[in-house]
Amino acid sequence: MVKLSTGALLFIFSILLQACSPLTGVDTSKFDKDYVHNPDEMTCKKVTKTGTRLSSEMCKTNKQWAQQARDANEATSAIQREATQGSSPPGG
Repeated sequence: MVKLSTGALLFIFSILLQACSPLTGVDTSKFDKDYVHNPDEMTCKKVTKTGTRLSSEMCKTNKQWAQQARDANEATSAIQREATQGSSPPGG
């Protein structure tokens, strides 16, 4: 049986999380900065779903885009916390 270090497991989980993300083409760099000023303004973005080269346009309010970014960050943090605090495998 192969034993993996916590760092290796964390790296693997982060790669798997990115691969499972349905919206890999969303630019999250300006969510908190611009969207706080106009939360009800509609913004359309080009998004690319994982596993395809085709992109589509998705429109949401700035408040919804910001919430999606926060949710994604929380999910990532939870997975990373779980990976670093999880129990060790039996017999190891």
